[in-house]
Amino acid sequence: MKQLPNEMVRQMAGILRDASDFPTLLECSLVCHVWNDIFRPHTVHTVVVRAQNFYTRLEFLNFTAPHLSKHIVELTL
Repeated sequence: MKQLPNEMVRQMAGILRDASDFPTLLECSLVCHVWNDIFRPHTVHTVVVRAQNFYTRLEFLNFTAPHLSKHIVELTL
């Protein structure tokens, strides 16, 4: 089977993010390592931390997945 060109996958990721189709973005990030690298910045682009999940979310970002913090563009507290 032939692979889709990475540029086409990047365009798909942008379209899905613009459409706010977060569930599909997450599903696409699970296809393979290459797609995960392409979709990851779109899946963590915006993070919302509310009072009820404040410590859990910040603890996850700080201790479990600090590599994701470079992709966060918008953080709402």
